[in-house]
Amino acid sequence: MRKVIAVDCPELWAGGYTDVIVFSVKGECSLASMLGGGDYDGDTAVLIWEETLVNQFTNSATHFAEVDVSGHFVSNPKRMEEIPPDDFRSVLDALLAPLMPSQVGMYGNWHVTAAKVLGLDNPETVRLGNMFTTCLDGVKTGLTILPQCLQRDSRNWNNFDPRIPSKLSVIEDLKHALDLYRKECEEEMTALRPYAKHDSDLLEPYKYERNLCTRITGLKHELDQIVAFVDKMKYEFDEGEFSLGHRYGKARFETKTEGRKGYTRRQWQESRWAASEAYNTGLPRGLLYIRDEMVPRVAASYAYSQDSPHWPTFTFAVAWSQICKIKAEKKGPVTAMDPQFGTLMCISKRTRQQLDLIAQ
Repeated sequence: MRKVIAVDCPELWAGGYTDVIVFSVKGECSLASMLGGGDYDGDTAVLIWEETLVNQFTNSATHFAEVDVSGHFVSNPKRMEEIPPDDFRSVLDALLAPLMPSQVGMYGNWHVTAAKVLGLDNPETVRLGNMFTTCLDGVKTGLTILPQCLQRDSRNWNNFDPRIPSKLSVIEDLKHALDLYRKECEEEMTALRPYAKHDSDLLEPYKYERNLCTRITGLKHELDQIVAFVDKMKYEFDEGEFSLGHRYGKARFETKTEGRKGYTRRQWQESRWAASEAYNTGLPRGLLYIRDEMVPRVAASYAYSQDSPHWPTFTFAVAWSQICKIKAEKKGPVTAMDPQFGTLMCISKRTRQQLDLIAQ
């Protein structure tokens, strides 16, 4: 964020340049670089004219501590024409790269940890920050981190002890105060909401099948099979195999706003993914009276009826798509549309700007 002098240029408007900010490239460091990215890859800048915000703002220093990290990387840029047609290794490495641990994410986390433990102005913190930014552009620059450097940093920063006093206490205290205030506001908003009750549209598929049981002899047995399966999965989700306590043991993650320890977001997600996979692969199939395509719908409706109306966690985790489908169909007829046709319906920003100029 920088405070600069803006110049209005009507000639740019006449040339069709709307919603465009032109930066100067003069000086030791371009304005784009000082705003967080000078690589011109589509980053969006926001211009604020409000005097009450601008007048009291003071620019930060433009000179920063430099730590050379070039020795931690090896340069290996290649062009497509340089890769032999029968060399599939480079293509496979590129395709499988998203499955590998992200070096960008690791160095980002290590930089945050170092800032807490050592302070923002410590050379090691600056080095990790430079490593992070270099890894961020590694795909475009062809720079690859040396394995021995990655292993050394992993040993030093993956075993951080949270009991070490933080040097960012002021920032963390402010964030903690904001988190508590946000939690207080959310509780007040919850108290103002009406009493939660189940959505009748989502309950209808199960109720309809249950009512049919009085007229169709064998339907009750098949419906009871679905009910028993959903009840079993809900128990496993809440207290059994897929519960957080069963999978990960005692909670260790510190949650200051809750006043107790909890689980990480990744642990929550992995638990829900495992439950969803087991639920959708284990649904009863080959029933006589209830068609296979109707089983997930009825099961989702029953699961919702047994869940909390305020936040049906189990149902959302295992039958989210079915719940959305039931509600969408109740809102009216559903029209199928090819994704390619939907893409053609989108008008780009540049096209819209040209149309506006023509209309003028």
